[in-house]
Amino acid sequence: MSGTLTSMRYPVDDLAEALELPHRNGWSDGLPVVPPTESRVAEFLDSVGLAPDQVIGEVPERARAITAEKLAINAVMAGCLPEYMPVLVAAVEAVTDPQFKFNHLASLGSPWPLIIINGPITREIGLNSGMYIFGPGHRPNLTIARALSLVLRNCAEAKVEGVQRGKWGNPNRFVGCIAENEETPWTPLHVQRGLDRNDSAVTLVSTYPGVPQHTTMLMLGERPERMLDPVCHSLASYGGALWTRGVFTLLMGPADVEVFVKKGWSKEDVRNYVVENTKSSVAELKYRGVWGMGLDEMSEEMHQIQPGDEKTFLYLFKDNGELDRYVYTRSNLEGRLVDLFVVVAGGNAGWRPALTFPYQYSTNPVTKKIRSK
Repeated sequence: MSGTLTSMRYPVDDLAEALELPHRNGWSDGLPVVPPTESRVAEFLDSVGLAPDQVIGEVPERARAITAEKLAINAVMAGCLPEYMPVLVAAVEAVTDPQFKFNHLASLGSPWPLIIINGPITREIGLNSGMYIFGPGHRPNLTIARALSLVLRNCAEAKVEGVQRGKWGNPNRFVGCIAENEETPWTPLHVQRGLDRNDSAVTLVSTYPGVPQHTTMLMLGERPERMLDPVCHSLASYGGALWTRGVFTLLMGPADVEVFVKKGWSKEDVRNYVVENTKSSVAELKYRGVWGMGLDEMSEEMHQIQPGDEKTFLYLFKDNGELDRYVYTRSNLEGRLVDLFVVVAGGNAGWRPALTFPYQYSTNPVTKKIRSK
């Protein structure tokens, strides 16, 4: 390791005190942490060849910089192994990228990023892309998710005692790290995002609280269009009095993929079908209380269903012209990427893909290449 560690040292008498100190000082997320000894932190820095004072990412909203030393300390505390550090460096680069808009993490809605990892590193460090993908049981997935949570808690005030005001909190802080299964004919996410298949990469997408919601596909006749119609319905009906535009993620298990591949469908075909067919009628939007949410004033009269409302549709992933002003505020739309990511992950049990939903304001997904030492 080149350079000197500058973080404050805390002498302790025994292991019991070492385990209690983070709780007393507010460094823990509520679970026990691994004591970040100087030698262990140095080992983590050596694994990526970074000096302790190397800045990994800056958070101007908090006037903070996250250094390699601080990242290594929190990675140790989370229970990571040194070989996970390249992933964490890329994850911090992604979450502090201006496109991700860090400040949205303080929202009342409790958003938090889902970490999707691609490339050879997923096999090298043993990331899970299959059964029980949201854990427990897989150290790389869980500790990488936790390490990102801890470093943002301890270095950027991402905690209730700091700036977070979430109503519910978000379990993705513990379980929101997955690998994509690349053993199918479909194009991996990082390649779709412009990288080479032999690259390793981290993609962060914003999610609302909770692990992905399941929807059941109709397997009768194994017709791809009919199988995807429930997905379109689930996307369009999410959120009650809410019509969210942004980047959604559709997680499909390898057995699901096999059916689509047999019918000649690519990942892009799945994405395009869902984009073209995810819609709600004006009548449905009025019933849900969405209609008029984008206007300065809304009234009960706006929610009265009129003749023809059942046959007038708004499309979630498309520009609906003048109708968009009834369901979106300006901040919903400006600089906002609108898309569907299709990711192969999970086990082969049943015909139930899963969906993640984005935070309704600001933030875009960010993909960062994982660099070797």
